[in-house]
Parts: sequence; structure tokens; C-alpha cells
Amino acid sequence: MKIEFVKPATTYQEQIQLLQKRGLIIKDMGSAVEILKRINYYRLRGYYIHLCDSSSDSFCEGTSFEQIIAIHDFDLSLGHLTAEYLMNIEVAMRTHVAYYHSHKFGALGYRDSSNFWNLDYYNEFISEVNKAVGKSRDLYISHFTRNYHAQYPLWAIVEIISMGTLSKFYSNMFTNDSFQIAKTYYGANDTNLVRTNFKCLVVLRNICAHGGRLYNKPITSNFVIKKVDKPRFSSTSYNTYFAALHAMKYLSPDRQLWVDFLNRLDELICLYGENIDISMLGLVPDWKKLLL
Repeated sequence: MKIEFVKPATTYQEQIQLLQKRGLIIKDMGSAVEILKRINYYRLRGYYIHLCDSSSDSFCEGTSFEQIIAIHDFDLSLGHLTAEYLMNIEVAMRTHVAYYHSHKFGALGYRDSSNFWNLDYYNEFISEVNKAVGKSRDLYISHFTRNYHAQYPLWAIVEIISMGTLSKFYSNMFTNDSFQIAKTYYGANDTNLVRTNFKCLVVLRNICAHGGRLYNKPITSNFVIKKVDKPRFSSTSYNTYFAALHAMKYLSPDRQLWVDFLNRLDELICLYGENIDISMLGLVPDWKKLLL
């Protein structure tokens, strides 16, 4: 059954007319239609809202459709690049957690609730593990099912659970245990930096994985910023992409990988430099130097 809404759906041509009426420069009508066929009109709003006069909702003078698409394409590439690097952090965390916990508590120590501080979190984790095992089609899971009476060591489990479930596992470890992993990254007795920032990076990873927007949009979680880095931020800017980069820096598993990532990020920013404003990501002019 068709349900009527106060605003009717518009055609691609009507969408273009609405944009033009608000003062947007569109040089190639045919190209604009083709772009709107693959990029939702409403999605684009997030990329041009800062280019509008808030009082009249009209576009600032000189704003073009091509500029908006360039910002969109930059953001999409930024998401791909970020997701690619986050994979390095995720893989390293899986490795560190499995190695430390298995050596201290045994291969099946993750199934002993006494090894964790919160029983509810533990039960949630086990439920997620059981779901992951049930869905898995990995050969090594089948191997343990057939040959080890469906007992799965932690080093196998960490490879099939989600990044979010891995974050919950780490957060539920006792402080002394989580510290042994935290010092691998920070060299300091501050597990909260790893716990909170890894959890925030899970949010960032999900945004990137689902094509969400990073440009001119706060991340829904606040990162923990080290005291030495705080002068670079305003009191309300711990949820920006720049804040996320600081978390990624300290959780990076390899120095050269981090340098390569920053170089690629710099190249991407330079490529779209005419159309983007890096402050929309919370970046400061000397961002690369600071992150190195």
C-alpha cells in the first residue's frame, strides 16, 4: 500500500531545479542528472550545508555542483583510506589479545568468567562468540569442531568475532591484564586510553565501512587525548577526525605503516585542496608534522 507523505518524491530534474533555485551553479545538466542517479540527493546535503547561508538556506555565491561532488568524492576516498589503515590496528589488537590471554589463562580461558571483571559483559561476549561460531564457514573452525569436540581456542575465536566484540573483550579484562596490552602501544600505565580509543575506532571503522560521512560531521564518540596533545584541541573537539588520527597514531602497530598512511592522506588532501576545507575534519595547518 502506498503511504502519502507531506513531501512528494522528486525527479532528478526537479532536484536540479531546486538546487538552481537556491543559487547553485550547475554547468552540465546531463552530467548532474547522471550523478544524482548514483548519489542520493539527500546524501549530498551533508556535503554542502556549510556552503549555505543559514538565514536563507541559499548557496553562498560561487558555489558549484562540481565543488560539492568533489567534496563528496574526497570524503569517500578518505573513508576508504581510513578503513584500510584501521585494519592494521584491528589485526594487531586481535593478535595481542589472543597471545597475552592464551598464555596467561590458557586457550579456553576466555570461557572462564573469573578472568573478567563484569559478568554481564562476559555473558554478552560468550553469546557473540557462539553466534560467530554458528555463522562461520572458515575451515579452521570446522577443524576444531570435528577434531576437538567443538572447543575453540582464543587464537581462532579472535579471527571470527567482530571488531566491536573484540573491543568489549579487551574492556572487560582486569586492569592489570589490559595494562600488559596497553603498554605495547603507549608505554604508560593508562589502559583507559586503549580501551576508550579502540572502542571509538570501532565506531569510526563502522562509519567508513558503511559509506558514512566524515567531512564536517562529528564522530559520535569522544576520544581520549593524551595530555601532551591536548593543546592542539579546543575543549569540545575530541570527537573530530583529527582526534581519531591521534588515537590511530598511538594504536598503530608499525611506525613505517603510520608514516606511509600520513603520506597518502597528505596526497589525498592535496589532490582535492581547491575544494575542501581541512578544518571541517578538525585538522590544523601543521597536522601532518604534529602526527609524525
